Amino acid sequence: MQFMSMKFEESTPLTQNDNLNTSHALTDLSLEEQDAADNILSLSKHTALEMMPNHCINPDGELQGFKFTASPQDAMNAVPLSRNVIDATCLYECELPDDDNGDCDVLNADVIRIVANKDQISEALHKYQNLLTDNLHLDAHFACMPEDLEEDETRTYTNPDSREWKESFPGRVGIYHAFFRSYREETRQNRVFIVVSGHLKRICEEFYNTWQDCGAQATCEQLAESEEINWLRQATLRNHNRIAAQVASICGLKVLCTVDGNDPTGTKQMILPTTVTFNNDIFMDKIHNQFVLTSNACITNQSTNGILFDMLSHEGYYLFKGPDENSDTNEYGGTFHSIQSTACFPTKTVRYHRRFPASVFHSTISLKNTDTEENDILLFPDENFYATTEQLGFNRNNGIINLMPLVSVSDVL
Repeated sequence: MQFMSMKFEESTPLTQNDNLNTSHALTDLSLEEQDAADNILSLSKHTALEMMPNHCINPDGELQGFKFTASPQDAMNAVPLSRNVIDATCLYECELPDDDNGDCDVLNADVIRIVANKDQISEALHKYQNLLTDNLHLDAHFACMPEDLEEDETRTYTNPDSREWKESFPGRVGIYHAFFRSYREETRQNRVFIVVSGHLKRICEEFYNTWQDCGAQATCEQLAESEEINWLRQATLRNHNRIAAQVASICGLKVLCTVDGNDPTGTKQMILPTTVTFNNDIFMDKIHNQFVLTSNACITNQSTNGILFDMLSHEGYYLFKGPDENSDTNEYGGTFHSIQSTACFPTKTVRYHRRFPASVFHSTISLKNTDTEENDILLFPDENFYATTEQLGFNRNNGIINLMPLVSVSDVL
């Protein structure tokens, strides 16, 4: 690997008016956010930041809620990479129980059963969480990558991993339910979902350390098109799919399972997701010849069947539906319409804290955190938020589905 752009990387820091777009930010940037943005943009004159409505500083002092773009030939160390470089939320729809027709006069039978046995199911999920967090040395890592990489037209590896790896707890796993109108809108249906959200901690840590070691010797294009980042993205989805299958078995939910074809043992069961939303992602935009990185935001033209917005454990998830699409596989809509190149959409709310307090309170909500017994102040979508999301490609006529939590386990406060 060669230095591709180091001759111009040490340029003068840029000002806010140069390459910092705040047109979609709900509030003015704080001083710490402005400093973080200036530091990111100072590493190359070819970089740009677009702040999302959920921009914030996390408790570790990292800027979140943005889209970052750079020249493909910029050095890789100009990228504001986080430790959870690939982070995804996957939604899995469960089938109706055999004795339930989903009509509006009754709740889904699985909902009634889970509520009636919530303590036992919660305990079972906590035991499963502990099982996933044990034996971390068996988690996925780069030594598990296929030795002879073969890709199909979708850049999906078609040969099995070189080593077996166990599932790892990504961050949050839970069971949720929601009410829908039927296809003909003559009845209301109550459906149950499994949601798995987070990242693979061990392999993301490996990738982050590699980025720190050789960031000056590689380019952004090499980063986006590396075998490691592509396998990490696929391993994240496979991990989530496997966990969903095991959660369904633990909780007695009816799902359609398949075999993980990339598992070398050929014994791992998984569920194919209904909707996938990448919270953190890396993408090489060939059309506009630019490198794209997102933080708590997804690329809309890479997302179909709705976009999931994480309201944390208090509120569950909002499923922003896309435009109607007459397809059995895209019941929740197609790709969002936007005139922007590589338009992005926020995927997570903001939890305010001492380091980043709320500047306005008309768009916040205070809820008690059952883990800390303290009140959390969260960004709550209001009229300004929805008006901003319309600029990012969402049409309010398509609707939003509230996935309400039944039971969940999480290692994220």
